[in-house]
Amino acid sequence: MSLLIRARGASAPRAGDATTALVLALAGFIVNFDITAVVVAMPAIRADLGLDVSGFAWVMDAYSLAFVVLLSSAGALADRYGRRRVLLAGNLVFALASLACGLATDAVTLYAARAAQGVGSAFVICGCLALLSERFHEPATRGRAFALLGTVTGLAVATGPAGGGLIAEYLGWRWVFLINIPICLFIALAVPRVAAESRNPAARSIDYAGVVALSLALTSFVWFLLHGTEIAGVTIPVALAVAIVLGACVAFVLTQILGSEPMLELSLMRDPAFLGICLVPVALSIGYWSILVYLPLFLEEGAGLSRAAISWLMLAATLPMLLLPFLGARLLVATGARTFFAAGLAIVAFGCLVLAWAAAAQGSMALALTGMLACGAAAAALNTQVSSVIMTFAPRERAGMVSAIATILRQSSFAAGIALLGASLARSGDATTLADPSRFVALFLVAGTTTLVGAAAVAILLPRAGGEKEVERGGA
Repeated sequence: MSLLIRARGASAPRAGDATTALVLALAGFIVNFDITAVVVAMPAIRADLGLDVSGFAWVMDAYSLAFVVLLSSAGALADRYGRRRVLLAGNLVFALASLACGLATDAVTLYAARAAQGVGSAFVICGCLALLSERFHEPATRGRAFALLGTVTGLAVATGPAGGGLIAEYLGWRWVFLINIPICLFIALAVPRVAAESRNPAARSIDYAGVVALSLALTSFVWFLLHGTEIAGVTIPVALAVAIVLGACVAFVLTQILGSEPMLELSLMRDPAFLGICLVPVALSIGYWSILVYLPLFLEEGAGLSRAAISWLMLAATLPMLLLPFLGARLLVATGARTFFAAGLAIVAFGCLVLAWAAAAQGSMALALTGMLACGAAAAALNTQVSSVIMTFAPRERAGMVSAIATILRQSSFAAGIALLGASLARSGDATTLADPSRFVALFLVAGTTTLVGAAAVAILLPRAGGEKEVERGGA
């Protein structure tokens, strides 16, 4: 008997498979578009609300921290209370939070609204994936549905900066958030027509202790990165932040080891190859995704470009996400996982170092474009392949756990990367003015060096092409 049951009273979808896939993909599109669109609007938000570099970073990290913490439990909530219900609840929260972001007149309100957006996004993404999986049972149709979702996600990432920049330039930064509302309204009306409710009565319980420990560890760690070293000496706030980070990390590990249904199965990390492949999304989050947050700030305040010009220039870093993923699959087969991922991360690191050179050369656009293209092309090749390869390191019945580990590592590293790079920028000079491009040299150097260390670790930990473990796991 199937564990998937339809909710009592729920009507079957009245639309065809194509319509269902498109509507659910649209839900994923708006969440991913918002993430990248906000990036280009951030310099305008910073100027309007008078944010320093740390405040700038918190606008992004408030979203990221809420997203990663809720994502760890949203799947269990969707299984228990209904996938469609969770998606629609997340859509409502996201819409209301977008309205609050658009109306915010101070930093604290914006931080709170961005955190609420992160909560809504986590529910939307989990509900969307679960509904797609349940609706499309056959491998062929499921493959096409998820391929469509992947294409739409790539389109959102690729066009988000251009769309967000143009909206901020001609309508104002508030409309980057407000434009979400009519799309969310359409999703609220369309989803009940194309997707029936379903749930899993045998769903695992939520690891509340793990969620609390993870949220405390991540939030206090980000606070320490952004503010800890700004304070001279060992003060009570700094000591408290360090104590919370260490205590929460220990508590999280204990909850995962001793809990009956832990959020993550940490024993998987004993395998050096699995640890190595997990480092790929970590390094990529710092060397590419976190860099995307600061590129518009560098181009506008450091290089003096208009938001409209930045919108188009950002395509050099984001458009490869739409155009090049297929190339990654071929390169992975041709070179093997170890060479492919280590070399790819090395190219991302090279792109970051070229960006540092561009900043040192007073904002050279030729160098900046070269660095952005290198980062974008390598990240596009790596991004889709790491998600598939990481799933080969565990049997099928543990696929959900492996996916959870990869997702939490990726999103946690993104939040930490934003804080790390923000701290590097804040310590390079006056926190209120960024008109000198050389202020960004340290930021790009930190990103490049960190990614290069990640590439070296991946090369050491992953087995050589043709090695016993790689063949056994289907790596290359």
